[in-house]
Amino acid sequence: MKTLVKNGTIVTSTNEFAADILIEDEKISMIASHIDVEADTVIDAAGKYVLPGGVDNHSHFEALNTDGVTTNAGYDTTWVALKGGTTTIVDFCTNEPGMVSRIQTQRPLQRKTCS
Repeated sequence: MKTLVKNGTIVTSTNEFAADILIEDEKISMIASHIDVEADTVIDAAGKYVLPGGVDNHSHFEALNTDGVTTNAGYDTTWVALKGGTTTIVDFCTNEPGMVSRIQTQRPLQRKTCS
């Protein structure tokens, strides 16, 4: 089975570029600026980002909360996410009243966590 993802913005760990992706038998077989092949499924990703895996936008690595800082600095659970296809994490950021000033202290932690 062939799936063609066209016109997307591909995001890697080091780059971002416009391209098409051909997937054959659940594996990426080609990435090019323009792929013109017959495919079982064609997905138009114009105006969208194409990421290598899933995004977990609610993880708790060093997130502030009303009790302090939740820490998973050793990334003890990251291997579980990878087995499920998650390749990108976004540390949880609280929106509780009175937490805005504490978010300012979280920024240095985010830089450390995301490097």
